[in-house]
Amino acid sequence: MKYLPPEVSQKMNYIRNKIKKKFAFNTGLASILLALSLKPKKIKIFGLDFYQTNYFNKPLRENMSKKDELILTNSSFKYISVFLEIVKNNKDVNFEIYKILKKKFKLKKIKIFKK
Repeated sequence: MKYLPPEVSQKMNYIRNKIKKKFAFNTGLASILLALSLKPKKIKIFGLDFYQTNYFNKPLRENMSKKDELILTNSSFKYISVFLEIVKNNKDVNFEIYKILKKKFKLKKIKIFKK
């Protein structure tokens, strides 16, 4: 087993301290930080809109308590905030997002491909 490079947790902690209340973290965001540790010129991202679309397991969501569903919904917007902060801090990397949602990002380093 190999551990994540130290820079992944360092970047995560930097972002956590910078955006505080808008911070939430998941494996997708950890994957982006891990990919960035390899110094790519471009990262392609699929599933950034996972919780806002029908990708998410509908029966699972229907069986959640309202409290848990609210936590999930609120966290999904925080994930976007963390992602945008990652993009802002990696100006030398182009990000391609493949998505369904109509949300637009105002950062030049993000190119969006809609389904």
